[in-house]
Amino acid sequence: MKLLTAYIIVSFSVLCCVGQDRNSIWCFGDSAGIDFRNPLNPVPFNSILRSKGSCSSVADENGNLLFYVGDDTTFTNVGGRVYNRLNQQMPFGWGLYTSNWYKEMIIVPMPGQLDKYYIFHTSTTGMLGVYYTIIDMSLDNGNGDVAQFNINLMQESVLDGMGAVKHANGRDWWLIYAMNHNGFPTDEFYLYLITPEGISPPQILNMGGTFRTNAGDIVFSTDGQRMLFSTITGLIETFDFDRCSGTFTNLQTVEPEFVTTRALLSAALSPDKNMVYASSNDDTSYLFQYDLRAVPIASSKDTLATFADIPFNAGMLRLGPDNKIYLSNIYANQFYYFFPYKDSIYNYHNMNLSVINSPDSIGAACNFQPYSFFLGGKRTYFGLPNNPNYELGPVTGSVCDSLISVPEFAGQANGFSVYPNPYFNKISFHAFHPSRETVLLEIENEMGSRVYERFLPFTDCEVDLSFLPRGVYFLKVTSERLSGVQKIIHL
Repeated sequence: MKLLTAYIIVSFSVLCCVGQDRNSIWCFGDSAGIDFRNPLNPVPFNSILRSKGSCSSVADENGNLLFYVGDDTTFTNVGGRVYNRLNQQMPFGWGLYTSNWYKEMIIVPMPGQLDKYYIFHTSTTGMLGVYYTIIDMSLDNGNGDVAQFNINLMQESVLDGMGAVKHANGRDWWLIYAMNHNGFPTDEFYLYLITPEGISPPQILNMGGTFRTNAGDIVFSTDGQRMLFSTITGLIETFDFDRCSGTFTNLQTVEPEFVTTRALLSAALSPDKNMVYASSNDDTSYLFQYDLRAVPIASSKDTLATFADIPFNAGMLRLGPDNKIYLSNIYANQFYYFFPYKDSIYNYHNMNLSVINSPDSIGAACNFQPYSFFLGGKRTYFGLPNNPNYELGPVTGSVCDSLISVPEFAGQANGFSVYPNPYFNKISFHAFHPSRETVLLEIENEMGSRVYERFLPFTDCEVDLSFLPRGVYFLKVTSERLSGVQKIIHL
């Protein structure tokens, strides 16, 4: 009889530390902030950020600000700073490796930890590479502080844009960024799986069209099932994404590199995933719309706005928690943009965000309103928060839609854990109460065929399962005192 029917697969429900409002706070620009807790009436508030570009923020399950990060305008290479909910710099929240670009930072909750967060940050120029810093919210009397600092994840040249999206199990995360090969064409991305066991080695992916730049933007749809990638050199493309396996399919090229107006600073997907918006930042700046249902897609290109009065005016596009897309607009004179602004430079360009009110609609029906969201007297530069969708839950019906954990899985006091799951090549066993007892390990595929069998010591060990094709398997362990089945996934 198949293991699936011979044994009860015990799955544990997971209490995700994700509420309905963790996406609701934005901090950006020159002391600007927006509170989206009432999506029908978002309101501005004051932060203490001073950043022309990179920033990210996170709230608790009730929508209360936890902390935010950004590039300090006065420092190069070590300009990343972390601010707590009291709008104070965390005691050790300074000196993160960044380059004062536009999308170099993103906050990701640490799986399995209620009070800890990763800040992933890149240094596109200077201290080249990808780094992470860990924030522990239990420090500094519950206001949070840096626990680990500038840990190198990869020491090579990368694009400044990073994206993150929840795994299909609703707990773990995927992190992705693109490589920069110093002007040579490439199509290389690095994809990491983040679990309670840590950050996995990367999958190195070659996909889509080639690009020759160190400036790009990566965003995921609100459901995490589509990724939009764009570069300053004009490449715009989308991929379908499987949150369970971490695979990308169905490439759609909106524009190849060097075809459309250059200096594309940012792009955004509509909530229904059918429309792409792109901002072009040049002597004359533009806002474009594309319909992914058009054949070819480029034929649907529509210029929604032209910013000819102010050069280099159009900044970041980001989908807000209210399902509207916001565009930042910087103020500049005919020679250069002011950074930081002088105290005298307050005008409608930098004191407002522009808004696409109905982004699922085509053409003028999308209701783009320039300079229509007042920031309460604060000012914007190019950047808007690079926030993932913290609220995204498991994919219902997926093989990854529930977390299955072996510790105490059959009510046994003497249990062990199996990790990571999903895995890439090897799985590890950790015995909570090691002994000389042996355990029979059996693995069957989804068709019920046995593909592996081995006796293991009831202690810590590692098993190489890289030979198994990608897919779902059922792992059975049996001893005199222990019996159970676990679903495992080979990525």
